[in-house]
Amino acid sequence: MNVVPTAKVIAILGLGLIGGSLGLALRSYGPQKMKLIGWDKDEQTVNRAVARQAIHQAITDWQDLESADLIFICTPMLQVIPIAKKILPYAKAGAIITDVGSVKGCLAAEMAKIIPAGIYYIGGHPMTGREKSGIEAATKDLFKEKWYIVAPHLDVPASVLVLLKQVLYLTGAKITNMQPERHDVYAAAISHLPHVAAAALVNTLGLYDESAEILELAGGGFCDTTRIASSNTVMWTDICLTNKSEILTSIAKFQLLLDEFVIAVKKEDRSQIADFFAQAKGRRDELIKYCDK
Repeated sequence: MNVVPTAKVIAILGLGLIGGSLGLALRSYGPQKMKLIGWDKDEQTVNRAVARQAIHQAITDWQDLESADLIFICTPMLQVIPIAKKILPYAKAGAIITDVGSVKGCLAAEMAKIIPAGIYYIGGHPMTGREKSGIEAATKDLFKEKWYIVAPHLDVPASVLVLLKQVLYLTGAKITNMQPERHDVYAAAISHLPHVAAAALVNTLGLYDESAEILELAGGGFCDTTRIASSNTVMWTDICLTNKSEILTSIAKFQLLLDEFVIAVKKEDRSQIADFFAQAKGRRDELIKYCDK
């Protein structure tokens, strides 16, 4: 969708993989008149963001946000609300604040308590990422053809929602609306549980006395399956703490399937074992058409 947003000044707070990629995308595909300003707690990260042209200039004081039409908070989950509290006194009337956190319900509830009248909050979550993190891993095409979930919770004017989407369309993302609570259920199943499972697979090697020798034999299957275990540890710790209920529900379902599989193997129930793999193959074959997009 080729639209030109009316947001002239966009602030990105947190210039890691997501924030850096957002800046690179908007500078590459957005209008030249758009100005991007950015902040990160790490000064070297800010300098690299400027050098890589992910932002036009660094934010040196929260007062710099007074000109921002749209503010993206791209920090780990547990830092979003503290950052929001710091910047709200400097946000101008009509400004839009959004985030990219992987959990939406808790943020929506907390933001509802602190957002003043005349400033708008809309939750967001790009369903994309890499196993690498930081500004050096950022790329302008990270969002291209990936789902970007917009999760409005508070009552916001339709024009405000449209403005945010107009900016997001510039990244090449596919955008859909979803209620925060439903998002958290879905994210737990297709994102959070897989990261927990990948980490568990890698950690399982540590339970073998010959773990070093076993690891040397690891091939494509093991490496592909566990790739996401290399993701940012702070980010994933925060996600597990903020989407605890839905993640535990997903793990319980996962454990149930494993328990049933263990029983089938113990009984040498060939039919049940075959059904386990056949169902997985069928679903995976169907999933490929989405994964390859």
